[in-house]
Amino acid sequence: MSERSFRLVAPLRAIACLVALFAPEALAQAPAGTWDARFWNPKPAADDLILPMPCGAAMAFRPVALPAETPLADNEVRLGDSLPAFAFTEGSRAEFLGGSFGDPKQKARRLFYLGKYEVTQDQLAALGPTCPAPQMDGRRPAGGVTWAEAVRFADGYTTWILANAADKLPREDGSAGFLRLPTEAEWEFAARGGVAVSPTDFAETVFPMPEGINGYVWFAGSGSSRGRAQPVGLKLPNPLGLYDMLGNIDELVLDPFRVNRLDRLHGQAGGAMAKGGNYLTPESEIRSAYRQEILPFDAKGPRRVATVGFRLAISAPVLTSPQRLRQLIDEWQRLAASDASPALGSQALEDPLKELEAITAAARGAELQRRLQGLSLVIKANIESRNRQRDLAARGFVRLGAFIAQKIADDLVQISTVEGAIRRLKTLDTAPETIQRMEAGLGKSRGAMEHNLAYYSDLVIDVSRSYPPAVLDAQLNALVVDLREKKIEPLVDFATLFVENTKEYQKTKKIDRDGIFRRLRR
Repeated sequence: MSERSFRLVAPLRAIACLVALFAPEALAQAPAGTWDARFWNPKPAADDLILPMPCGAAMAFRPVALPAETPLADNEVRLGDSLPAFAFTEGSRAEFLGGSFGDPKQKARRLFYLGKYEVTQDQLAALGPTCPAPQMDGRRPAGGVTWAEAVRFADGYTTWILANAADKLPREDGSAGFLRLPTEAEWEFAARGGVAVSPTDFAETVFPMPEGINGYVWFAGSGSSRGRAQPVGLKLPNPLGLYDMLGNIDELVLDPFRVNRLDRLHGQAGGAMAKGGNYLTPESEIRSAYRQEILPFDAKGPRRVATVGFRLAISAPVLTSPQRLRQLIDEWQRLAASDASPALGSQALEDPLKELEAITAAARGAELQRRLQGLSLVIKANIESRNRQRDLAARGFVRLGAFIAQKIADDLVQISTVEGAIRRLKTLDTAPETIQRMEAGLGKSRGAMEHNLAYYSDLVIDVSRSYPPAVLDAQLNALVVDLREKKIEPLVDFATLFVENTKEYQKTKKIDRDGIFRRLRR
């Protein structure tokens, strides 16, 4: 196949597969056989995570570890680069990264999973209506894929796994993981080698390559890619066991593209973002910080780029259960608490700022007083930052409470409607099988509603223990403004009810379930 024909066929093949991706028969099909592992994991390793796919295919993932003993712990990582030529888009900046899954083998770390290889043409086709015959040419990465199609592929693949092999997904606190595009921070952290390399190597332009760049990367040139994407897994892996992270084909990430503003990203979000470089990228421009904006549309509609593909990540929900929510709230409060210093013996003050003011007033010498005053400003700024985080968290919990309350209200309406229909059918003394089915479904709906009410009650208790009424009132007011600006008026009443229930619990230490039901009936 010529370079020209490959560039035309690859995007067209991706379009055909993705257009068919959500046909009912595509997600319903059962595995039709077992592919040889060389088509989906040509370089197996002991700790690979393997997820099955339709058509007897499969996809391999690698664990990416982060130091963390608790779900709320995260890690500051330095991404980007200091190369002047690319500083406008790739300047060095701090990001924070946490793992989705606890590691049962090592409690002091958490994990997320990243595709060991780029998604191939045959893997893309495996979620279509017709099973492909695996072949070496189909082991090339799927190009010409838009960001929206990559997201849909992840969604369709997750749906299929949950229906056919849910036990293969990693779980966190009882909740199954799901597939999505990696965030830019996840992708670049893994591309640089993560915790498998030293901080010095992590900061380098590329991960350590003892065999030279040709041993690890497909880039532009007759001595490397020869102007086309190559089958995945032919080169050596990076320190985390990931293949083709740099070169071969650009990889889409979940985040939109933003330019750099010195030490942080600029606030304007743009088109899709691709990382890593591709088979047309010069050797001199191969780097872990490489990022480019992919314009999502042109005059003809969705814009396809033959050099752009993707790999998947496996993540998990954050708020997996009422117990996890309580754990996160408690841990957050411990992080945000400021301890009073027992200085000045019996004259110690409970407020650390007042403590410092007293020390400053008693200090001798203008220079010492100046330095103490500067320290006071730093402490005030830190407390303000903490309070800002507290307020944002409180507002988020009020919003969550409003959503759960709305769900309970919707459940009550549905249950009432079904109860009325059953009563009418019973007066007619007909359709006993229909009545039986409806009553069975009604029982499930009542059970789901009771579960939602229990979750809501737990949230009321947790929030009441974590935030004083003044904070809740202030964040409710801010949320009401936000909801009305967004024209989500129905949530205003539910948010107000949640705060009222929380303050009632603070006074009585009791959950009035009947009162909540009465106020939620519409």
